[in-house]
Amino acid sequence: MFSVNEPFFQGHFPGKPILPGVLILEAMAQATGILAFKSVGKLEPGELYYFAGID
Repeated sequence: MFSVNEPFFQGHFPGKPILPGVLILEAMAQATGILAFKSVGKLEPGELYYFAGID
């Protein structure tokens, strides 16, 4: 969690803070991981979830 006072907000567009895209993608990846875990249920021993990447 963060606030509008974070340093990364200051450098993009002065006076118009936006959340950098890399942080949006990170949040989406983490939310998708949680959704997948909740949707599939318990993993079998030795099974893993991997985030492969974004182009």
